[in-house]
Amino acid sequence: MQDALQELEIKVTFQDELLQRLDESLGQQQQEILRLRDQVRILAEEVRVLSESGPRPLAPEPPPPHY
Repeated sequence: MQDALQELEIKVTFQDELLQRLDESLGQQQQEILRLRDQVRILAEEVRVLSESGPRPLAPEPPPPHY
């Protein structure tokens, strides 16, 4: 009986450690998601501004060298 109780305590300890690591990982992922969301918002705004300004005329391309 004592061995079974000790084994359960060990399992709970490992589960607590795993839960703590998963919680930390989840927090890091949430921060990354928020950072990426901000970047997408900024890029979407840049695309909107560029699309509203219309296409820019392309500079004439110089002719290729003749061999």
